[in-house]
Amino acid sequence: MKKTIFLFAIIFSLFSCSKDDETTKNEPTLSGTVTYTINGQNYTSNTFSAALLGGKFAGATDEGTQGRSFDVKIGDSENIELTANNQQPITVLFYPNGVNYGRARSNSGVKLTIISWDGTTLKGSFSGNVYKNGDYTNGPVSVSGSFETNSIFRY
Repeated sequence: MKKTIFLFAIIFSLFSCSKDDETTKNEPTLSGTVTYTINGQNYTSNTFSAALLGGKFAGATDEGTQGRSFDVKIGDSENIELTANNQQPITVLFYPNGVNYGRARSNSGVKLTIISWDGTTLKGSFSGNVYKNGDYTNGPVSVSGSFETNSIFRY
């Protein structure tokens, strides 16, 4: 558990670090899009970006609202090859309308599929079950969605 929290803190710090206002290769505009459906409601964010660590997918998130640092988080210190049709279990967190839904990485949880990566634009989809407040006693809630972004942070 401590290891998971530590890894979450590392990815969070990667997305939270700020530098000078000058845009560089490692400071893309947050312009990607993620759409998802949870509890029968559709949501979209147009400030979605992904992080690559050593050329592999590490995670992706958007700018948060309501005082949070993100509303959508897909992945937490992952190490996923960017090959088409690569499907992997993944950690996710969602805050639609301020309600927390999440799931830790597990084979029966949410799966990420890399649709394509051309060196500039990353496309993916995800689906599975999450839990309100991350609590399994609340029963599973279906989530599915997709993203496309050329807002890529490379580390």
